[in-house]
Amino acid sequence: MNKIITIVILLACYFADSAAAFASDNKTEIINKVVSGYGEEHFKAIKSINVKDTYKSFRYGQSESPNAVDLVNYRSDSTIDFINKRKNFKWIRGDKDSFSIQHQMFDGKQGYQLNHSLKTLSVNTNLSYARTDRRHFYYLDTALAVLLYRNIDDATVLDDEVTFDSQLFKVKLVMQGYEELTLFINQQTGLIVKMSKPDWQPGKLFIYNYSKAKSQQEVKFATSTYVTRGGQPYMVSVARELVINPDVSRAFELPENYQDSAPTLSFSEMMVEKLDDNIYLAGQDWGFSVFLDAGDYYIGVGGYEDLTNRLTVVQKLAGNSKPLKYQVVSHHHIDHLEGMREAFELGVTFISVKEHQARIKELAYADIAPERFDVVTGSASYANGALQVLDFASGHATHNLISYFPQAKLLFTADMFFSRKVSGSPNGGQTLKLLAQRLAEEKLDVERFAAAHSGRVLTLKDFNYALSNTAKSQCPNSWQICHSFLSE
Repeated sequence: MNKIITIVILLACYFADSAAAFASDNKTEIINKVVSGYGEEHFKAIKSINVKDTYKSFRYGQSESPNAVDLVNYRSDSTIDFINKRKNFKWIRGDKDSFSIQHQMFDGKQGYQLNHSLKTLSVNTNLSYARTDRRHFYYLDTALAVLLYRNIDDATVLDDEVTFDSQLFKVKLVMQGYEELTLFINQQTGLIVKMSKPDWQPGKLFIYNYSKAKSQQEVKFATSTYVTRGGQPYMVSVARELVINPDVSRAFELPENYQDSAPTLSFSEMMVEKLDDNIYLAGQDWGFSVFLDAGDYYIGVGGYEDLTNRLTVVQKLAGNSKPLKYQVVSHHHIDHLEGMREAFELGVTFISVKEHQARIKELAYADIAPERFDVVTGSASYANGALQVLDFASGHATHNLISYFPQAKLLFTADMFFSRKVSGSPNGGQTLKLLAQRLAEEKLDVERFAAAHSGRVLTLKDFNYALSNTAKSQCPNSWQICHSFLSE
């Protein structure tokens, strides 16, 4: 009997070793194929790249109207130093007549945000090497190939996938700081033809498709990228320029004449704060809510995910277990509806406009009964006037419910007015001017401004500063992607 057990163990070890050896050999075969496909020694010699993309993106779930999909123009300029793990990312969103820019940099140790309108820069602790370019390197197959080549120990070979015209290697890449990436590699050419990664919505995927490969400095790259999200069109490239091993000796220098702005606040841990006798602010990362203790129950505003956790920390601070009876739904954008499933399970009545009910049901994954909606037409009042809700139209959303708490002279908004800086007042724009006009019409006495995207509560002084200081986007002359943009 002992001999049989010994034989079984030896056989198990043999097959385990054989499987491991096969996986190792298969991984070696795949990486060799990738290296060959992307340019052999020229590919191995890649230390840095610069890629300039012109593309269009479909704004599903983020459009101005819940019944339409916006198409937005973008330009990006990314310099990646693979050796020293540095990135310089420049981004333009919009058209010549109305655009915004963003400039972020990671110098190998810390991240920076540069504001070219105000001539300021600030350290941003939320930026990392992986995140500085807003994951734009996913748009370039060659960058993914470099990532795989330099991190092959983090790769796992999956079962091959057969398509109508080719057979694909399937490799899962799991690295710290990155989402789980699944690469699909053509077994004949060694080129990455597809990549998938999980969406933040359960059960949905981002699918990146790469095609029309050509060579630049003897290195292959896809000139066309098409991305879907949950099966729907998300991004399509229009033009791409690639430079292999550009001179990066000055690519990561910070401007000498820029002033340091206040550092960015970090909300990596759940916070909770009592703002008034019966009003609480709670949140983490990019999702914050205000809760009103209405006596026997709470009313919540701010519908990001982890709504239940925010309610829990408020209950703990207040020393009670009162239920969440009402949830104010600010607007139809997906990120502000990620807590709707939790709200539904908590048994709330949704305070919303009629136009948002279908999207709420979609994100709650439930056919919510009509009686669980309290429809706002223009404005509404709750808890004997302790909460006033107003429907506000702006360029960001055709309907956006803002919440006013008279006792605390507190206003809560989503995607309108906030700052994640330790100090200082943000600049304003047209939306803020429209908001100020509405507040005046309603004769609301507001002294504090809470928001869905920050745990910092702003003051009336901040609001007045923003109204009188509008920073117009400026495209720096040194940005090559600006030249063609402004000449159109």
